[in-house]
Amino acid sequence: MDDEFILDAEFGEDAEDREIARLAQLPGATFKSVFGGAIHSRATQTLDDITRAYKLDDKEKSAMWPACLMGQISSGAEEARGMGLPGVPDGDRLFAESEKARHFMSAYEAVSGSKITHDDREGSAQLSSHERLDRARSVPAFLMKQAKELHESGISDYTESTIRVGDGFKNAGRDARDAEQKPVRRKVIGDQEL
Repeated sequence: MDDEFILDAEFGEDAEDREIARLAQLPGATFKSVFGGAIHSRATQTLDDITRAYKLDDKEKSAMWPACLMGQISSGAEEARGMGLPGVPDGDRLFAESEKARHFMSAYEAVSGSKITHDDREGSAQLSSHERLDRARSVPAFLMKQAKELHESGISDYTESTIRVGDGFKNAGRDARDAEQKPVRRKVIGDQEL
């Protein structure tokens, strides 16, 4: 028997790369239509990995989601620029939004008193009063307000907004396909649509 063998397996990254290349060749391809699904999928996977590693609760997951999403948008934007796709977000804007997401996580840590990502695998690592104060001083006041709202109620306008942005990326490919479809003509007689 021959010592050579062939692995007939397709890895998720390979399939994703081929799908991105295929979508980039479609007429009217844009940053969101090509990378939207991959960005959402990667951000969700990153958050799932962090959740398992650090045993995050739902509020901590919500505090982490903006950073996970912005990291993937930035990564996808860099690749899309190299491909020459239209609609790639401005680098300065991406940097500002990434900083905002990072600050929001710090604000949540200041409000909750616990590090979100930590070395103690058995539970949350508690922050000292000085560490909480340092985090609170380093972030804008409106993010502290949003973090407090998340900590107290489980939701905040900032996290809800970021979830909607993520959903926009998730559905971008479908929305682009829908836009390409011919419009359906409807016949209306009186007040009835046929």
